[in-house]
Amino acid sequence: MPVRLRLRLSLILVALVLAGAALYGIGSIRHPPDAPRAGISVDVPPLQPTAPARLDQGIRVGVFNIRRARGRDLITDYWRTAACMTGVDLLGLNEVDGGTPLDTGVDQARVFGGWMGLHSLFAPVERQFWHNHFGNALLSPAPARHWVNIALPRQAGPSHRGLLIADMVLQDRPVTVMVTHVTRRADRPMQLRAVLDQFRRMPPPVLLLADLNTVATDPMIADIVTDPDVVAVNHAVDWIIARGFELRSAAICDVNGSDHPRLAADLTFRQVP
Repeated sequence: MPVRLRLRLSLILVALVLAGAALYGIGSIRHPPDAPRAGISVDVPPLQPTAPARLDQGIRVGVFNIRRARGRDLITDYWRTAACMTGVDLLGLNEVDGGTPLDTGVDQARVFGGWMGLHSLFAPVERQFWHNHFGNALLSPAPARHWVNIALPRQAGPSHRGLLIADMVLQDRPVTVMVTHVTRRADRPMQLRAVLDQFRRMPPPVLLLADLNTVATDPMIADIVTDPDVVAVNHAVDWIIARGFELRSAAICDVNGSDHPRLAADLTFRQVP
């Protein structure tokens, strides 16, 4: 091969490598999600007045940081993760993968919801590599009537976080469901305060299903879970906090489908005097 041709091919190869590196660098920059921040489900009929649900009729709610379905062994296995999603009436998910640029819209929540015959609502918190790639989600037997995806305050951390608030109907009763994943970095106290303040402002019944990256000794957590109107259960940093409910029992499921177990709580609606 002539020297001049080899030199030209080498320059082209170098140019392609530099262009690829530049595209990767641009794509890796984290942005807020490019998605609707609120929505209304038009296929759900308005809530009709019905007789109150029986007080002994319980519901099982759960929270599961699925870590993109990657276990502690770093193996991604959807079936293993899905094993801990069964038997739950309402499930909040964290660290949900939004898919790839080639299958935008096919997020993990949609996959798991399709397997179990549940409606899924994906709430992306970050956009990277030209698609919404990461966020929270809600799996439920019926779609949310209304929902909003709020960006949590961010100053120092590299990642974006969000709070999904959905208006649901459970056992013919309107319930507000909140799903979030608070950072463990410097922005954590600010984000935790914002989430708990929003929870306090919501009228009961309200559920907070969250990885709060904080434990029960945190003063902000202790302040809210000692409220006599609040019931709460946690496993390490994963929390189910509720108002307008009574707590029957709690359980975890852990088959290495994530680096977190799934936390579930059996609840009944609190009787209104």
